[in-house]
Amino acid sequence: MARKLMSLLLIAITTLFAAQSVACSCVGRPGTIAEEYQLSDKVFLGTVQSVGFTANGYQRLAVIQVEQSWKGYPGALVLVVTEVNSAACGVEFLPGQSWVVFGTDTMYDGGEAVYTHICTLAVQEEYAGAIMAELQVIPVQQSAWGRLKASYR
Repeated sequence: MARKLMSLLLIAITTLFAAQSVACSCVGRPGTIAEEYQLSDKVFLGTVQSVGFTANGYQRLAVIQVEQSWKGYPGALVLVVTEVNSAACGVEFLPGQSWVVFGTDTMYDGGEAVYTHICTLAVQEEYAGAIMAELQVIPVQQSAWGRLKASYR
């Protein structure tokens, strides 16, 4: 009896203090290229210059040099924020890689940034031929970021 009680107590303590583990799920995403384009504030092709992590280690930060923009005019260099790894839906950017990034406007450390994840169409350039071909026929759009910022002033 004492052994069963001890086993139940051990299971209860283990369950209580176990870290919650949640894997990435992209149910319903990504949509079509046109749908993801409409949902995104920024769509661009660029090369990863550097990669770092937030102080708490939960997010990856990539500085990307923009080579071509289809939506939102992110500037020559853009800070892209994503989750720390693919298990958390993050894009595992590495320096030197070229990516087509579909992202939404966000803020990081007081500055403008772009947030993306693997459930959007963030794709390495070498695999993005069909995406880039379709983007060539979509009219370039500017994001609403400036209008959004103006509404909060």
